[in-house]
Amino acid sequence: GAREFAEGIRAVLRGECEEFQAEYACPSPAEPRWFLGRVTRFQRGEAVRVVVAHENITERKLAELSLQQREKHFRSLIENAVDLILEVDATGRVQYASPSAFRLLGYQPSALVGRNALEFIHHEDVPVARDSLTKVVQTRNRSPFNTFRIRHADGSWRILEATGQTHAEDNEFRVIVNARDVTERQLMED
Repeated sequence: GAREFAEGIRAVLRGECEEFQAEYACPSPAEPRWFLGRVTRFQRGEAVRVVVAHENITERKLAELSLQQREKHFRSLIENAVDLILEVDATGRVQYASPSAFRLLGYQPSALVGRNALEFIHHEDVPVARDSLTKVVQTRNRSPFNTFRIRHADGSWRILEATGQTHAEDNEFRVIVNARDVTERQLMED
């Protein structure tokens, strides 16, 4: 705040640094406000002076705060989702796995990242899964729901119902896979 900024001015005047800058809140009764204060040293002969400039950055700070709130909200949704959410590249390599990977399959999400999702699918179901992924990548359409057997970390098989949808990120197409455990339902139907 104000003390930090005042100390920054003194440091520039003492020659400890050529420039100092800090963002600070400056609330008003009507609305919150933020500024970026800059202190720049210049010397003419023996006289040392500083230029102090303040830039209103309220609009940027409000946008940052809004983004942080949205990220917190969506993180909460993902972290508490019952369904498994994966982001895979066009080859099936996992780029992201939601925390529900542990609840559903017994794997820490970090243990899945970098591995090919097809490694976990029962060998009899791999052709259908591979075809579904290929079709989603080629057509950029949502895949219909498909059912696959997935190996749990304990060696058992879980039955997941999954769908995928492409999205572009940094000019790379990724597939977002949403999957739910339907093992109990399948066993009851059989």
